[in-house]
Amino acid sequence: MALYSLLIGFFGILCAGFLTAFLVKKSTDIFYILIFALAIRILSVIIHTYFYPLPIGVHDAVRFEKAAWDLSRLADGTILGFVELYIDILNQETPEGYLILRDLSWTYVPLLSFFYIVLDRSPLLLNSFSISIGMLTVYLSWLITLKVWESRVAARKCAFLMAFFPPLIMYSSVILREIFIILFLQLFVLYFIKWRHEEKKSGLFFSFFSALPHLILHHPMFLVLMFSYIWPVLSFTKNLIKNIFIGRVKTIVVFILLLLITSILLIEYYKGAMHFVTTLPIPYVGELRYFGLGNIVAYTQHTNYGNASYPSFIVLRTTSDLITLLPARVLYFMYSPFVWDVKSISHVVGVIDSLLYFYLTFLFFSNYKYIKKNKKLKVIILIFIVGVIIYSFGVGNFANAMRHRVKLLTLLVIIVAPFLFAKKNKSNN
Repeated sequence: MALYSLLIGFFGILCAGFLTAFLVKKSTDIFYILIFALAIRILSVIIHTYFYPLPIGVHDAVRFEKAAWDLSRLADGTILGFVELYIDILNQETPEGYLILRDLSWTYVPLLSFFYIVLDRSPLLLNSFSISIGMLTVYLSWLITLKVWESRVAARKCAFLMAFFPPLIMYSSVILREIFIILFLQLFVLYFIKWRHEEKKSGLFFSFFSALPHLILHHPMFLVLMFSYIWPVLSFTKNLIKNIFIGRVKTIVVFILLLLITSILLIEYYKGAMHFVTTLPIPYVGELRYFGLGNIVAYTQHTNYGNASYPSFIVLRTTSDLITLLPARVLYFMYSPFVWDVKSISHVVGVIDSLLYFYLTFLFFSNYKYIKKNKKLKVIILIFIVGVIIYSFGVGNFANAMRHRVKLLTLLVIIVAPFLFAKKNKSNN
């Protein structure tokens, strides 16, 4: 069984190798970056699986793997049993499934269990899937930077940092969701740029569908990405109203608008529909009808735990603290732990991690006059700012801050890519 598990696991590594070979053909500029990135990720996965667990792979990653195996056994090891089990879980008819999942992801973990049902248990297999996703994130960072800055030098710098930043290597070696979240975030940005700046209508469709997986992976990121549509929607609405008044709108557009207004009025009239909407759960803070700023305050207090918890002076007490403590929460989310927060050796790792974010932030402000001229960066900067604000209130300790800010790292690296490792503050062409 151990040999079989090993062979299955190496199948996942082989898939990552074939994917890398394909990516190399599409991006010869970063041939060596991709090859070495693959090698270090394979080594990292093997060490983590068989010799010494990585720091990020000793808690949730272990629970995810065990839960996936337990669910596969509960499904009797058959695909039909898996489908029936999943339906029962969604219908709240399987107490055993609830007991296994508990506070874990109710969608991501069952998907992991599917591979155990088809191929049997192999932690190496699940871990090696992350290698392929990690390689895609390196490639996409190169591709997006090339589109945004039109500079191969800048694109290579971005790919290099994404390939060899230690936390990203680790998240590409375990079964946690972070590397998947980064992938779909990058895909969203890529297709959004194609839609808004390359005028490809399919980009709108694919950008939205790139955001949908976050409803499975991590709900707050879906909310963050939806903010990207604010400007286009406002612009469309403004032009629509203008054209209505000057008579340039086609009859079908007016019909659609009237249909939308009628639908809204009907929903308002039928209280049953409104009840359904108001009882929709908002992740982490409860049902929509009970939502208030106090829910956010309560949640931030709940996240303040452990020996890596934020200091008490930035813990929210009242709703007004959402404004007054925002700068402090952002600083702690992006750059903690600070030297005065260090209480153990493990916190030193966090200090080293934060140095990169200090460096990238410095590059942003010192080169802002160049950055603001690039219109393609507007949506990336918007996503980054909204993401930082939302996640700043979603975490309350250094360890979680490190884990969540890495989701947004690719955006910040793309924004400052031309200025990375540069002696002078000017764009490299």
